[in-house]
Amino acid sequence: MLIEVAELGNPYAALFFSPDSRYCNMYFKKQCSEKWVEKAQKLFAEQAEY
Repeated sequence: MLIEVAELGNPYAALFFSPDSRYCNMYFKKQCSEKWVEKAQKLFAEQAEY
């Protein structure tokens, strides 16, 4: 469910899958990736424009 929300554009959910996230590494180790950090940064930047 968290992956789905992150893919739909929730930057906080995307940050959850950061490789630095303790909880991601405990529960979703295979999904932890730097791509989610980049996606979160992009989403935060888009929201800041509004």
